[in-house]
Amino acid sequence: MIEQIKQLLDGSRIKEIYLVWVMDTEAGLLEFYPDLRFLYLEFATGIIECRSVEQYSRLKLSLVDSVRYDFEIDEDMFRATSRAGELILDNPDLLTNEITSLTFYDVKESEKEVHCLALEMQLKSGQFIFIDPTFLHGIGIGGYNQKKLWRENLPEGLEVKAKRVALS
Repeated sequence: MIEQIKQLLDGSRIKEIYLVWVMDTEAGLLEFYPDLRFLYLEFATGIIECRSVEQYSRLKLSLVDSVRYDFEIDEDMFRATSRAGELILDNPDLLTNEITSLTFYDVKESEKEVHCLALEMQLKSGQFIFIDPTFLHGIGIGGYNQKKLWRENLPEGLEVKAKRVALS
């Protein structure tokens, strides 16, 4: 599966980053509630679903055709999607938002998915993105400070192996 992810990313920039939400209509107002268990990275040729699993302790990556809503909602609620690329990417319109390397922490791979403790991405633009599935309510995404917080919250004595994958 890492090879498939590598093929998807090779020479392709991040087009968009999506979050999924639930909209609740209470007292005539719409309230948005993000489901931070899910994060979607869109590229020209496909989408990577990032999902916080195993009680927010691991990240599951899989290739999907579209943003999915894999959760139950009440009948007075609605599913929604929001674009987060402008919030996460330093400059969302840069052609240099290509990923030059991925680092998987404690990676386990199968034919259909990749599981890891966390994922970091280095972009051609110089931006560093760290995806942490151990955030209080799901996935945390940020830069070097996010990685520092993740490291500080690892169980003491846990040895984490990193697997770096370079892209052209």
